[in-house]
Amino acid sequence: MRTLGIRGAWFAAALAAVLVGGRAEALPFDLKELTDGSVPSFTVGDLTFSNFGANVQGALGADLSVFTLDVVGTDLQISGPFSVGAGELGQLTLQYSVTSSVPFAEASLTVNGSVTGGYAAVGEQWFDAQGTELAVTRVQLDPGEVFGSFTAPLPAGTLELRIQKEITLRDGASLTGPVVQGYALVPEPGTAFLAAAGLVGLALTGRRRS
Repeated sequence: MRTLGIRGAWFAAALAAVLVGGRAEALPFDLKELTDGSVPSFTVGDLTFSNFGANVQGALGADLSVFTLDVVGTDLQISGPFSVGAGELGQLTLQYSVTSSVPFAEASLTVNGSVTGGYAAVGEQWFDAQGTELAVTRVQLDPGEVFGSFTAPLPAGTLELRIQKEITLRDGASLTGPVVQGYALVPEPGTAFLAAAGLVGLALTGRRRS
């Protein structure tokens, strides 16, 4: 079996730390504690989430504690019992702010579902710190569709976003996975250099071992 050696292992570790971010994932918080002041904000790596507001109604019930938020890497994941029966309608609205210590490059929305009738839809508006609207989108899954997504670049230097989200399920629709809000950050110069150095180191080490 081919090994990398000490130098190759160091480069591999450096590269892995850059790609993974070298930080732990946030424990899940439920929407009740995020909106009643129990957890006014939380930080994961470069991102801080705060100013939460939420409301749930219709066939999704009225209990915010069954809906949770987690962060994996730089992705915010919203999970819960997103399912309604035939002829039913349920809706969850959510607002929050996210700030970053380095500029945002782009943001995205991903929805996975199962629709036997009606539809499952996630509508969003993105605003900057001054309240300027940056994007409006609606990802909708109709019967037979299981995946939808939207991605848009953000203005250079954007460090804060305000997100307004509306999740709607109608007439036999359900979500089979979390609603994922992805955030891509502009690589810092030092990080980009380490990534390049790691790739070069791995290539050189592999060439010497072959």
